[in-house]
Amino acid sequence: MFELFKGEQIKIDSNDVIQVYQALNQVQISPAAGRGPEATMAWFVLASISADRNLLYIGLNFDPSGNRMIYVSDPFPTEQSAEYLAQAEAFAGEMGFMMDDLRLGRVSVEERSGILRRVPFFYQDQSSFMSALSDEERTSVTGSQQPNQTRETTAEKYSFFLEQYVTMLAML
Repeated sequence: MFELFKGEQIKIDSNDVIQVYQALNQVQISPAAGRGPEATMAWFVLASISADRNLLYIGLNFDPSGNRMIYVSDPFPTEQSAEYLAQAEAFAGEMGFMMDDLRLGRVSVEERSGILRRVPFFYQDQSSFMSALSDEERTSVTGSQQPNQTRETTAEKYSFFLEQYVTMLAML
């Protein structure tokens, strides 16, 4: 379902991005055989490639080496997006990631732009990505703080964890 993408950068128009998910946690993963594990963050990017077809990217960003791996789905019908996202969550979950939907459809244009700016796979390389970030954002993406979006209320926190729990149960 997902194949290793040959490039290191996702080249799509920001208007074509439908959803972005970011890992809530870092996982220690080896970027290549024979190499030691590194702190790794994960992202999903669901993008429209035509009126009725989408692509799903899964990106792994290894810190501090700056290595990146991107997996991509074959184009699929828009109505199958939920199925592909569930499979991506299962794929990431097997590595130990808990993913968070950054809810692009529910944020202002400015917030959407900020979210997309903090996805490393829209940049040619790690140094381009890091130079586009503020000092606070750099701290966030290197794992010293939680990911860029936080939940405001206790009810939202419980709702989020309940959603994740139900998703995991559905995968069993």
